[in-house]
Amino acid sequence: MNLKLINIKSLGGIHPEGTKWLRGSDLGHFPTLENAYLTITDGKISDFGPMTHCPQDELPTQDCSERHVLPAFVDSHSHLVYAGTREEEFNLRLKGASYEEIAAAGGGILNSAAKVGTSSVDQLVSQAAFRLENLIECGTGTLEVKSGYGLDPENELKLLRAIKALNDQSHATLVPTFLAAHA
Repeated sequence: MNLKLINIKSLGGIHPEGTKWLRGSDLGHFPTLENAYLTITDGKISDFGPMTHCPQDELPTQDCSERHVLPAFVDSHSHLVYAGTREEEFNLRLKGASYEEIAAAGGGILNSAAKVGTSSVDQLVSQAAFRLENLIECGTGTLEVKSGYGLDPENELKLLRAIKALNDQSHATLVPTFLAAHA
């Protein structure tokens, strides 16, 4: 994708060149550049700056007047693809049940693994797509997605196939991680 965003009201997360990391009170400062442009070349940010320095070229433009442009969140640890839900187990935890008690009653990761085992790749993708859309709407652009609820080679591969299918149809970037022997 090649595109130039122009007239950006505020471009967020602009740190001085050479900034490697932030710590302490520096984390409380979120620098912005007002009335800015941002150029995307081959799908990557290639240039940005104040509109007064915006180069004239043939790139398609998107007027971002009265809009803020922010970096997307990166979720570095997720289990996005699974089957069913475990909200009843959450309620039991709120009432004081231990994880061991819940697992002994058939809950926990073994419950999740059983649901994965009876689900198709398409079912897993459908359930995860709904969760992913909510994450994207809240500003997440990249997710590391672990398997781990399969507990055997066949079902772990099923989860990885579902992650790939979800990545192929999503605007977000999903980075799969094989998490064997999770239980």
